[in-house]
Amino acid sequence: LAAPLRRGREVVGALVIEASAADAFGEEEVALLSQLADDLSLAVDGLRTRHARDAAVVALEESEQRFELALLEAPWPVMLHAEGGEVLAVSRAWSSLTGYAVDELDSVEAWCRRAYGDEAAVMCARVEQLVELTRPEEGALRSVRTASGEERIWQFHSAPLGRLPDGRRLVLSSAYDLTERAQHEQELQRLNSQLEARVRERTARLETAHRDLQEFSYSVSHDLRAPLRAVHGFAQLLGRRCHEQLSADGQRLLANILEASSQMSRLIDDLLDYARVGRHEVRREEIALADMLDELAREFAERAARGGAVVRWPDQPLPTLVTDAVLLRKSLANLIDNALTYTGVAEPEVEVAVESGPDGLCLAVRDNGIGIAEEHQERIFEAFRRLHGSDEYPGTGIGLASVKRSMELLGGTVDVVSAPGAGSTFRLWLPARRP
Repeated sequence: LAAPLRRGREVVGALVIEASAADAFGEEEVALLSQLADDLSLAVDGLRTRHARDAAVVALEESEQRFELALLEAPWPVMLHAEGGEVLAVSRAWSSLTGYAVDELDSVEAWCRRAYGDEAAVMCARVEQLVELTRPEEGALRSVRTASGEERIWQFHSAPLGRLPDGRRLVLSSAYDLTERAQHEQELQRLNSQLEARVRERTARLETAHRDLQEFSYSVSHDLRAPLRAVHGFAQLLGRRCHEQLSADGQRLLANILEASSQMSRLIDDLLDYARVGRHEVRREEIALADMLDELAREFAERAARGGAVVRWPDQPLPTLVTDAVLLRKSLANLIDNALTYTGVAEPEVEVAVESGPDGLCLAVRDNGIGIAEEHQERIFEAFRRLHGSDEYPGTGIGLASVKRSMELLGGTVDVVSAPGAGSTFRLWLPARRP
């Protein structure tokens, strides 16, 4: 006789009873066996369910132990607290960084009282409000007082963690100790402040020294003019009155005096111009570029004709600018003068071009003269830098330095594109300042 053993609708076994006689089991025995099989099925199923429940409880307990261990051993401060202010767990890092024993931090109120002093009540209320969170939140930087009285800077993070069996909401709060970083930032700010103060002080000293040097240069150049005029004048007078009495050697020496005094006079004039640029107060006004170039064309016409030079000027309509007319005109005049001076073997050609763009205006002076090697193209804008002796090309080495200083005052720049024997193109770049 056999009866099935079931788990739900699934047959998992059978209960079998054997007898030697064919008619050993009646209906009563069959019913009893069937009932016994059902009872055994229920008992086995209950045992299995209990075993599974016990295993789940053990797994849950092990998971809770792992969570608690991870929380306790976390390398940063971590606190698990519940609605109502109870602290359920605190990491050892929280205790070691603050100096408070774990059993001293059994509630949010106990922590706030120790860490925040007079602000304890306010901070306690804020911490207890964290149970309302629905997603993780990064809190503000807080100053936390340790057991030794030291103030530490902590950055807090909090996140909701479900509910306890009694329905209270859980919050996991962690913190990062940023004290050292904050101290480094404060030290960096202090050093930056000191550096800025030193820069301001040294800048002021440099400006004073530069201003004094300009005043000295202007004063010396101005004061040298009178005696130089006297030397030049008496040398001319000597040449007119005593020409017949002077020997050939004397006349040669007198000519050297006149040439040197003339060269010195040009140098003094250029020095005064350079000093005036530094002392110049920029006055921007509307100027018609076409009118300025017309004036320069008339000014250099005789010089160009005398040297056999062809000078081409812009033939397109030119804009009205807002700039300092004195500085711009002087800069253009310097560049045109250089183009007519440093000529090569070919017939001198000079072109003045104007190009407008979204960032400003470019005024270019091109020539087909001797050109400039690339290694010298930066140096030529320094004062007193000359690539040729005065016996080859006249000049004082101050003109391009004045141009550079003028462009700096106007907020622009000057550069050159050149190669030996291929001429030069000097470009004045002015920022866009339209009326």
